This record gives sequence, C-alpha cells and structure tokens, in this order.
Amino acid sequence: MAFVAVTGSNNVWQYDNAATASDTYSDAQGSVSGGIRTQTVTFAGLTRTTQNTAESTSTTFAIDTANEIMTGFVVTGTDISGTVTVTSINRANNEVVLSSEQTIGAEHELTFTRPSSVTKTYIKCRKVGETAIRGELNKDYYDQKHADGTP
Repeated sequence: MAFVAVTGSNNVWQYDNAATASDTYSDAQGSVSGGIRTQTVTFAGLTRTTQNTAESTSTTFAIDTANEIMTGFVVTGTDISGTVTVTSINRANNEVVLSSEQTIGAEHELTFTRPSSVTKTYIKCRKVGETAIRGELNKDYYDQKHADGTP
C-alpha cells in the first residue's frame, strides 16, 4: 500500500495507488487499476418538442423546455441530418442552437442525449497527514483543477 498525492488537490488529498476492487463499494461498476476505478457512463435521451408552427430551416429552435439540456448533447430526430450537437442554450427563451442548419417540421420531437463518457475515481483516499480513510474522490474533477493550475 502506497499513498500518493492527488494531483490538483493542492496537496490536501492522497490516494492508495495499490487499492483494488475490494477496497471500494461492492456494487461499484467499472474496472480498477492502480487505485483508480474507471467506468463508462451512458445516459438516456431527453425528448423535447419544437415550438415552430411551420417547417423551419435554422440553427436555432425553440423547444417546449430547455431544462436539463447541456451544450455538447447529441440531437436526433426524423428531421435531423448528420451528426448534430447543441452548441448553446438560451434557457430564458427555451431555445437551443444546433451545430448545423437543419430543416425541422412544425412541432417535431427531438431527442437530446448526453454523449457517453468515461469517469475515473480514486477509490481509497485520505487527507495528507491523516490515517483515516475518507472514501472516494472524483479523479476527473482534480485532473481539471490541475489543468487549471492547481498543484
């Protein structure tokens, strides 16, 4: 067992780089290597209805609600051609901006799906200078903090 610093935690956290699947929750999904659990996460799509009253060609479409939709979501539907993603959202007006111009019929259903993603988690962590195991930390979060300049 070797505890090493969690990069991006400003030397606050350590993880056991020899931790195995037996060191995490019994129902945890994914695989474990070097104390890090890796899991692919998929998401169900959100169905929304366009609010245009006639066929429209544009990149911007009003939908019944923009709640829960995020930039990068993939958009599918009978009127969608090619690979289309959400590039921006105007929640106040319930509008989404798509990555390419589309011709969409009146009140058509669109499905917005978050792309599958891989998440990584440190599975056996403690604070520097302590011996008590505190649980798990999101590795992706600390990797981003490190990319933003946190040691």
